Amino acid sequence: MNFNKGVKKLNLFIIILIEQLWQADCAYAAEIQAAGCSCGGNLNNCDYLRKPKGLDCDDERYNPEWDKRLCFCCGRCRRYVIPASLRFLGRRHYWGWLILIKCVVGQDKAALKDCLEELRANDVSIDERTVQRWLDWWQEEFVHSECFKTLRGLMNPKWSDSPIVVKLFLKAREKARKVQSTCLFHSLLVELLLDLRPLTGHLSRKDEIP
Repeated sequence: MNFNKGVKKLNLFIIILIEQLWQADCAYAAEIQAAGCSCGGNLNNCDYLRKPKGLDCDDERYNPEWDKRLCFCCGRCRRYVIPASLRFLGRRHYWGWLILIKCVVGQDKAALKDCLEELRANDVSIDERTVQRWLDWWQEEFVHSECFKTLRGLMNPKWSDSPIVVKLFLKAREKARKVQSTCLFHSLLVELLLDLRPLTGHLSRKDEIP
């Protein structure tokens, strides 16, 4: 039995990417905590582990902090406040950036020709049924989200024939090209995850923590 199927070995690109996403999540969560709860109460840390799938957790370079879902609990009304995150995509079990890469790979090679090498290098073997569920979600559920409604008007009309996740990828690539960076693909993923961050964060009652 191949226990490494669906597991991506760490490389420098992945380490730098996740560390940047982790630091961005920490900074954003600090802003949320400083603002306090809407009821006026203080927000106390109550982080928990998500254990996202898709990476080799046994690698000595793997930082266990990356698995942490930053979360707060109001000291007055007891509501949980879960800041939006760049590392995750909703409640899915895989890393958000891995989901995006997997959903884009093989869909529109012409539009993504300058990113194909990086896409393939950071791809991971995932069950086809799981990938199909993700693809269905983009087309059937994401299109009804407030996040998509906000992004839809910013997409170039010439991409109309491309799948939605590819359109999001192309939009992020255009923005990433305007940023001075040594790695276009790295900047592209960060921009894309920033666009999708509203999907991952909410307020909940005490008994509704995911």
